[in-house]
Amino acid sequence: MDMDSLLEKYEAVRDFHEVNPYVFMAAVKRERKWGFVDEEGAEVVPCRYEEVGDFWEGKAAVQRGGKWGFVDWEGDEVVPCRYEDVRDFSGGKAAVKREGKWGFVNKEGAEVVPCRYEKVRDFEGGKAAVQYEGRWGFVDWEGDEVVPCRYEEVWDFKEYRAAVQRAGKWGFVDEEGREVVPCRYEEVRDFEEGKAVVKREGKWGYVDRQGEEVVPCRYEKVRDFGGGMAAVQREGKWGFVDEEGQEVVPCIYEEVWNFRRGKAVVKRDGKWGYVDKEGREFGL
Repeated sequence: MDMDSLLEKYEAVRDFHEVNPYVFMAAVKRERKWGFVDEEGAEVVPCRYEEVGDFWEGKAAVQRGGKWGFVDWEGDEVVPCRYEDVRDFSGGKAAVKREGKWGFVNKEGAEVVPCRYEKVRDFEGGKAAVQYEGRWGFVDWEGDEVVPCRYEEVWDFKEYRAAVQRAGKWGFVDEEGREVVPCRYEEVRDFEEGKAVVKREGKWGYVDRQGEEVVPCRYEKVRDFGGGMAAVQREGKWGFVDEEGQEVVPCIYEEVWNFRRGKAVVKRDGKWGYVDKEGREFGL
């Protein structure tokens, strides 16, 4: 059914959105209540809700009696309207708020993570950051608190490690909650190619996933690893370290670009050239 025909029947019509590759739905309003129609104009979700959101992962948030829940694309209220606030589904779970506390429901409406947390973030890679009594940790799909809520701040997991802050210092935990990189660093960055940038006593270095400081914290600036190499700056000059922490390209260059196809562009004494991964120069 075209938009003009729908506007003749309803007070307001929102754009059609994809529910799945075969189904598109549009929110419609009649007598100050919202529902959804399909592309044929059939009202598959009755106009009985005060507000509705878009469909995400096959479910749409709906408000009835001042409370929120979710409907599926067949019109079934799969999550009852009993929550003060909800977020869209992400990774098969949706954050929900009840009696001022947050938890998560699955697509069947089961409260898999009890509403006991002050703040929650969406699931990423099977884990969600949660805050309890002002401290952060992580829960898994089953609602188990795999990382205890004892950290001042946490980041999402990346390469099976999550940055965590305790007593003002940063480290990393694994998916079992073990603090594999002790919280002793002033700053950290997420893991890339098995290494994470860390800062200690004003200098930068790198740790591996086991917490070993494979590149000592002695550099003024560093960049993320790419192709097994990372640019580092010492005494105002740039060079490169490899994954074992060896300074294979000495810090003698005014500027360097990242390695590409085995070579990196470098600048020394105002002239541009190339170096390879063994530190051999070309064109200088």
